[in-house]
Amino acid sequence: MISARVRPLAMTTIKAALFGAALALSGLVGADRVAAQGAAGESVALSFDEALALGQRAWLAGDAALSNRIARALAEARPENVPALLMLAASENALGRPAEARDAARRAFARSESNGARYEASYLVASSAMAEDRYLASQFWLRRAYQAAETEAERETIARAFSAVRRESPWAVRVSFEVAPSSNVNGGAQSPLLIIDDSPYVGFLSGAARALSGTEARLYARLGYTLSESQTHRTRLTFRGYRSLVALSDEAQEIAPRAKGRDFEYGIAELGVQHRLAEVPGPLPDRLGLAVGQTWYGGEPLDSFVRLNFGRTVRLAPRTALTFGAESERRWSDTDAADRVGREIDAWVTHRLEGGMRLHAGLALSRVTSDDANREYEAATATAGFSMGEPVMGVHLSGSLSYAERDYDSYAVGFIDVPGGRQDSEWSARLDIEIHHVDVMGFVPVLSLTGRQSVSNVSRFEGDSAGVSIGFSSAF
Repeated sequence: MISARVRPLAMTTIKAALFGAALALSGLVGADRVAAQGAAGESVALSFDEALALGQRAWLAGDAALSNRIARALAEARPENVPALLMLAASENALGRPAEARDAARRAFARSESNGARYEASYLVASSAMAEDRYLASQFWLRRAYQAAETEAERETIARAFSAVRRESPWAVRVSFEVAPSSNVNGGAQSPLLIIDDSPYVGFLSGAARALSGTEARLYARLGYTLSESQTHRTRLTFRGYRSLVALSDEAQEIAPRAKGRDFEYGIAELGVQHRLAEVPGPLPDRLGLAVGQTWYGGEPLDSFVRLNFGRTVRLAPRTALTFGAESERRWSDTDAADRVGREIDAWVTHRLEGGMRLHAGLALSRVTSDDANREYEAATATAGFSMGEPVMGVHLSGSLSYAERDYDSYAVGFIDVPGGRQDSEWSARLDIEIHHVDVMGFVPVLSLTGRQSVSNVSRFEGDSAGVSIGFSSAF
C-alpha cells in the first residue's frame, strides 16, 4: 500500500512552502538491487525497499541531496514506480530544479492508481509550476489535488495554497456558466395587444415582441492581469466577456414562427485598465477605470462603447464600508439607432456580521441622452442583498432584491406620441444556492432562482419572467 500525503515544511515563502512535500511511503515489494557507497567506501547492495526507506529517512532528516541521489537510482531501476517518482519530484523541487520536478511528478500522476498518490503528484506539479512563476498552471494542478483529496484537512490545505498562489499571481480569472429555462428569454411583453395608458389598444404586437419561453445558456468570463503593483497602488489590465445562447420552446415557435433562438442572443467583449490607490487625501477617488468594448445582438454588431469611471471606498466602522462612484459612457450604434451618452452615480453600503454574513444595499441614479427621444431617459435603481459567510450543512446562500424606475420624458410609438412620455418600473429578485456537497476540481454546482416583473404605461414593455438555472462556481 502507498500512504502518500504532502505536508508542507515550515518555510517562510510561498514557493518554499510549496516545495516542502514530506513523503511517507512504505510497504513496497521489489527484487531490484541498488548499489550505494558505504561509510568506508565499500559498495553496499540494497533491495529496492531498503533504498526507498533510506531515501525517505534522508528526506525527513532534511538531506534533499542524498534523497535525490537515491530517488534517481530508484527511478532508473523502475521508471514506472510511483513512490520513487514522487520522491524524485519532491527532492528535485527542494534542490531548485522545478522543470525536472514537474516531469517526475507528471509521470507519477499518469501512473497513479490511488487518490493518495494523485493528490501528492498534483501538489508537486503545482509546486514546480509556482517555482517557475507559472501561476495559472499551479492553480490548475492544485484543483486536481483538491479533486483527489480524501479528507477535509487535505481540502483545506489545498484551498489555503490556492489562495496563496492567487495572491501572488498577476492573473485573476473568473469563469462561470449556467443553463436556465425561462418563461421570457427575449424580454417580451405579456399581452399580444399594444396598449398606451390603458387606452383602447393601438394594435397587435408581433410574435417576436411577445414573451417567448425557452432555454438560455450563459457564459461569463472575467480576466485581469496586474501590470504594476506596490504597497501604494495596483494597475491591472482587464477583460470582460459574456455570451448567451437561446433555444426557443415549441410554444414560442408557435407564437413567433419566423423567430429563431439566435435572434435573441447577446454578447459583449470589453477590454479595460483599472488603477487603484491604497491611500488618497481628502475626497479624491481611490480607483479609476477606462474601458472600450463591443456588443452584439442576434449575431450582428449592436454598438461599440467607451467608459470612464472612478470611485472611492470609505471605512465607516471596522465591519462597515461606504463605496461611491460615478461613470460616463458613450455608445456608438452599429444599427440605424441613434448614438447615446450615459452618466451614472451610485453609492453602496456593505456590512459584515460577526458570523461572517455580508449585507449590502445601494442606490444608482443615471441619465441617458441621445438625438432620438425614444432613447433618452432618467433612471433610479435600489438594491439590497446578502451573502452567507461559511456554508451551513454544505449549502451557501446569497441573494438580492432590486427595484428600478425609468422615465422617458418624450416617447412615441410609430406616429403616436405617448402622453406624458413613458414610465417603467421593475422588481427583480435572485437567490443563488451553492451546494458544496458535490464538487469537481473545486467547482460546486449553483442553483439560481430568478424572477422579474415589469410595469409600463406602454404595454410592449410590460412583462414578467421566472427562471431556474444551474451553473458552477469556485468553492474557494
